[in-house]
Amino acid sequence: MVLKRRRGRIRGWLLGLGLVSLSILVWMTWHTPRHDRLWAAGQERLARVDFEGDQVRIHDFRFFRYRADGTVATPAYETRTFRIDDLASVWLGISHFGRFGMAHTFMSFGVKDGRCLAISIEARREKDEGYNPLAGLFRKYDLIHVVGDERDIVGVRSHIRNERVYLYRLNLSPWQAENLFVSMLTVVNEIYQAPRFYNTLMDNCLTGIVRYAKAIPFWQRWVDYRLILPGFFDEVAYGLGVLAGEGDLTDLQARALVPTDEYGPDDPAFSVKARREKVSKD
Repeated sequence: MVLKRRRGRIRGWLLGLGLVSLSILVWMTWHTPRHDRLWAAGQERLARVDFEGDQVRIHDFRFFRYRADGTVATPAYETRTFRIDDLASVWLGISHFGRFGMAHTFMSFGVKDGRCLAISIEARREKDEGYNPLAGLFRKYDLIHVVGDERDIVGVRSHIRNERVYLYRLNLSPWQAENLFVSMLTVVNEIYQAPRFYNTLMDNCLTGIVRYAKAIPFWQRWVDYRLILPGFFDEVAYGLGVLAGEGDLTDLQARALVPTDEYGPDDPAFSVKARREKVSKD
């Protein structure tokens, strides 16, 4: 009798698990990414890029200003133009917002006139929707590449949210820098033309950068925790020899840490003061 009851409970559990799995499968099959939703502040618009010879014209380039509580004070989308051959530096950004490697990675590109543009790969959330990494495994969020001013993308993290932000200059040749820049902006256009899903493990802020690191074996991307938890990615970059500067990783981290005193995110010289070396340094 006891054995029959156990078997009955097991069958019930298996049936329930099967129904839940089937429901998730059906939902994931029929649920499609879309651009026409009511999106969260800062993610309403998708950037779009016009490639015009040796220059790029970026539409819906984000430059928001924020209140101290993190809410948007001045939403602003602009159109900005950059010459590809004016690229002077490439930076890996890591913004730590939690323990155990919880962080956000992004890229920033400096040009010869001192301006910087950042590209942040994010989960595109609907209005009043929070972020849940577990939900991100099941097509909960769309994918967005935010292209914007460092005073927005970096400043909101370093000065408003009080996250610990690092900006590492990368040791790339001019050809490598230009290729990375054009490649990332090409993906910006691809997402503008056809929406994609965000995925916590397979298509996120870190994997969107790692895909350009040809020196990382494909198998390593699935077994190395430093390629899953963004907060440890600087260790990988250091091991590959792509972090510019002398010294060990601790020395580079000390120089890369963005200071937050004596200036704010609205400072016109933000990109200069956020670094301990020149943006346009050759």
